[in-house]
Amino acid sequence: MSDYYQILGISHDATQDQIKKAYRKQAQTYHPDVNKTPEAESMMKQVNQAYDVLGDANKRAQYDQYRSNPYSQGQPFTGQQQRQYHSQEEMFEEMFRQFYQGQNTQNRQSRRVVINPIGFFFRVMFGWYIFNAIVNFIFRLIF
Repeated sequence: MSDYYQILGISHDATQDQIKKAYRKQAQTYHPDVNKTPEAESMMKQVNQAYDVLGDANKRAQYDQYRSNPYSQGQPFTGQQQRQYHSQEEMFEEMFRQFYQGQNTQNRQSRRVVINPIGFFFRVMFGWYIFNAIVNFIFRLIF
């Protein structure tokens, strides 16, 4: 894995404004419309990836932390935060919580979900009756 700071040609203590200027300079140099060399496209991809990580303060902090101890997470830095689960139950609970709430809940406090069995039964039965009525209607139209 190459050093993103080195790709953009900046120091490790560069400000966000300096990072943006360095990205623009590198993009003008390696853009495939300007630079017709064969390696220009791959260099442009590296420059974009470096700016994607260093341009975002959270990703930059994670990247800097990974660079200081590359074996801390056991995986190379990808720019996306991965949650560590302590058991399979915890992983499945999080997966079902996200599925039923329809959004990412890692940043919110976890809430206990109470299931109403009677309401669930009536929703299932109502859905079954609707489905049965539609099938009967289509059957009568065809035959």
